[in-house]
Amino acid sequence: MDRTRRLALLGRKIFGQVQHPPGVKSPTRWLKKANRAEAMLKYYPQIIVNQNRLMTRMAAAGLYFNEKMFYHEQKVADMRERGKVPTKKGEGKRAAKKKKK
Repeated sequence: MDRTRRLALLGRKIFGQVQHPPGVKSPTRWLKKANRAEAMLKYYPQIIVNQNRLMTRMAAAGLYFNEKMFYHEQKVADMRERGKVPTKKGEGKRAAKKKKK
């Protein structure tokens, strides 16, 4: 190996860059294509999605207790009581500054 090639290889190893073989396309280009979205969605089995929906329904019916969901609901309720509700879109600090001008 000549010196520049060896330095380039070492640089890639140090900085975490990946060199793809010459005949293989880059995965980022592969993922950018619109028709690949379905393939990516099929990666996760539908069972997991349905299981999350089932657990949410069971929690609403009182058959399952989810601490994380309970904590979040309590936190949101406390914030509402104190008047700390999230602002609507277009009513934030930046929008208020623009309206003053």
